[in-house]
Amino acid sequence: MAVDCTNPDCSVAETGKCVDGFEVGKCPHVKQESSVLDLLDTSSTEESASTPPVEVPEYLNITPIYDGTILTIQSAADVLRSGPARVITVIGPSASGKTTFALCLYDAFQNGPFGKWEFAGSMTLPAFELRSHLSRAKCGNTAPDTERTLIKEGLGFLHLAVHNEANGRLELLISDRSGEHYRDVSDGVEGYDDLHEVSRADYILFFVDGKKLASDERHGVKNEVLGLVRSLVEENVLRKNHYVGVVLTKYDHVQASQHAERVDTDFADLMNKLHERFDPSLANINEFKIAARSENADIHSRYGVASLLEDCVGARSVNTYIPGPVSLPDRVFLRLNADDGGVS
Repeated sequence: MAVDCTNPDCSVAETGKCVDGFEVGKCPHVKQESSVLDLLDTSSTEESASTPPVEVPEYLNITPIYDGTILTIQSAADVLRSGPARVITVIGPSASGKTTFALCLYDAFQNGPFGKWEFAGSMTLPAFELRSHLSRAKCGNTAPDTERTLIKEGLGFLHLAVHNEANGRLELLISDRSGEHYRDVSDGVEGYDDLHEVSRADYILFFVDGKKLASDERHGVKNEVLGLVRSLVEENVLRKNHYVGVVLTKYDHVQASQHAERVDTDFADLMNKLHERFDPSLANINEFKIAARSENADIHSRYGVASLLEDCVGARSVNTYIPGPVSLPDRVFLRLNADDGGVS
């Protein structure tokens, strides 16, 4: 308890003794100030008795403030230690829609719940916004676009936390790596040892560019996917515990093209070959068709994305996690617990 005296000649604050000989706390000249802990304890005040406490949903945990940039491998590992999580690894050639898929989820949750899930936080909001710039009106483009991930940027992770009543809070880590890197791995230019996002993945998505599949590049598109999956299986990077989704992207372009029926046939043929060759080697192989940012009036934006998200995070139990070490800071303010209004 801090003690102050209205008598200018009194030094009780320094000496702890009353200059008039009164017992400290009983002097008529003293004024008392509540300590920080007294101020935090409002259980006995009339205001606290009449005003119900604000209830904060458990899944909206108060978390440390991050700089918002894309997460490194170490930062992603910290997220995995914090609670139930999913690592969603997105693989595909450049401009196939990998980053656009992550931005689609980010934009969807700004409008409220998406599918069966609600937004519960993100450590990489500035990173999402930076990658969304070319799709915003202020960039001056006539059509929305997405900033490409450069090969020199290496591996990073975008973070979204989601929640629903059935599953609770779930941390999503969505890989962000240049498509050129996976091409170099398939061609033998790069090694397999640093594909951490594949070895740790809960769900691996192979993106097939629907716009290219509707063009004269169709055979190269199919062979690229088959070759990459084969090389990852042969090198034991893709294994029996991996769930795999093969995603036909830009389905709005497919439906608007004159080769829509041919594309569907080609994609079905690709899926048949993947099942024939790799079903024994993988947990499962599912297929999806999405239009994350549709330019076709007949196909709505985020077409198929909610179903894809649900398959990635909702179909199976999440991995168990190892809690990280917890140490309490020295300062009282840093130990405030928002859940109970007190000090932990």
